[in-house]
Amino acid sequence: MFAVYVELHAHSHFSFLDGASSPEALVERAAALSMPALALTDHDGLYGAMRFWQAAKRHGLRAIIGAEVSVEGAGHLTLLAETDAGYANLSRLLSHAYLGLDHAPTSLPFHFMNSVVGETIPSPYGRGQGEGPDSIAMFEDPHPIPLP
Repeated sequence: MFAVYVELHAHSHFSFLDGASSPEALVERAAALSMPALALTDHDGLYGAMRFWQAAKRHGLRAIIGAEVSVEGAGHLTLLAETDAGYANLSRLLSHAYLGLDHAPTSLPFHFMNSVVGETIPSPYGRGQGEGPDSIAMFEDPHPIPLP
């Protein structure tokens, strides 16, 4: 028996200087590697989410949509949407971050994320095992993601 691997932190070419592949190419490669799912987490936005979701659907892959958000004083926090409500929360968070700006925000204050989403997001400031600037927070459903 072997463990199933799912990449939960992939960047597409929409993450300038950090990702080189299109969302479609990422999905094709994940399908070729027999991955059951893949998460797209571009920097501070959902730029390739629709193309990613459509490609994943064509290949029978579970699309996990997220974003790597720059958090003031904590580096980056990877946020993943588990449900439609989680996607709506993530979209609302990113939309509010861009309000009044003509460019990507350089970083968000952590308290801003909780005030916009209206629920508690695990703090990236903890330094215990599995916590820290590059932790992953799941929006909405506290249950594990079922994989086929």
